[in-house]
Amino acid sequence: MHKSFLAAVSAAFLLAGCASTVPLQENLQIACRAYAASLTSLAGFRAAGRLSEEQVATVEQWRPTLNEACSGEVENTDDLIDLVEAGVISMIFIETEVRNES
Repeated sequence: MHKSFLAAVSAAFLLAGCASTVPLQENLQIACRAYAASLTSLAGFRAAGRLSEEQVATVEQWRPTLNEACSGEVENTDDLIDLVEAGVISMIFIETEVRNES
């Protein structure tokens, strides 16, 4: 659990640092790439039966919001980036938990 927390905090600082030095569009692209990578990893874990029902529910809760935000059809704002970053961090927590169970 300690490693999960450290990984999530590291991701949060990375994303927060991007928010302060990178233009909004680039920041959103970075966050959306992180989302896509995490979602791909989590899909593999799910296919292998390694995600709990709660973890699946959390991912499914975030997916519509993140898919829309990363579609390019929504106005890019600081609030949108904050939302995407929150979703990505949530998914990174899950990914880290599953990896640490191995």
